[in-house]
Amino acid sequence: MVILWKKGSLCANYSFSGYGYVGINATRDGVCFNLVNMYAPCNMVLRRRLWAGLIDRRLKSGNEKWCLGGDFNEITSRVERLGFGGGFNLRGMKEFREFIESMGVVDIPCVGKFSWFKDNGKAMSRIDRFLVSESLIDDWGVLDQRIVVDWGPKPFRFNNAWINHKDFKEFICNEWAKLKIDGRGDFILFEKLKLLKAKIRIWNREVFGWIDLKVSEEPAKINVLDNLVVENFDGDIEPFVKARKEATCEFWNNLWNKLWLHDGDKNT
Repeated sequence: MVILWKKGSLCANYSFSGYGYVGINATRDGVCFNLVNMYAPCNMVLRRRLWAGLIDRRLKSGNEKWCLGGDFNEITSRVERLGFGGGFNLRGMKEFREFIESMGVVDIPCVGKFSWFKDNGKAMSRIDRFLVSESLIDDWGVLDQRIVVDWGPKPFRFNNAWINHKDFKEFICNEWAKLKIDGRGDFILFEKLKLLKAKIRIWNREVFGWIDLKVSEEPAKINVLDNLVVENFDGDIEPFVKARKEATCEFWNNLWNKLWLHDGDKNT
């Protein structure tokens, strides 16, 4: 496990780790907080030890804020798991809820009901999540388990939807022909691609201006499909599972495009 951050975005004071997690204590804008990357063990006894260790660290940290994210390998209620033949571990769920309360963090809602699906769609659960101190939610702009941060330059990503547009190929040819750069061959190629990327961003904004609406509609669609999976679980759910996967991919693709239109390469 690893924790990455943009240089200058925070001041890392020290790191810490335990069985199933790594974390850093950091300061940003005068606020001290602990950022923890979680991968909780499957064994309930070891998870209990993990919960106790973090609660103890939290009690010793005073008023510091917390953000825990990753795979907790546990659910908070029955509705977060479907299709497992072994039943529910009520004690495990209760201990997890008590852990969340003791840490003083908020269980941020996620897009859709489940974060993990078995390949055949016959089992699903929400074991991945972010738990964040309430005071950090507004400061960091947390929205449905999406935190927009600047990770620096990213590789240029091509949107396949552009190819289907009747004017895209002609647009690329015309813009490429207009670009006049002098220098070495590798320098010319680099600069022309960089300038073309800026042109594509403008074109994309004008052609795909409906992206905000799509981003807002997809979570509702995913939730509807989750409900259909639950309601028809004893029957044929394959069409709903397939539709959910497609809706989820479309949501993240649209969200990425929205962020790219707004911030360019500096988003995640």
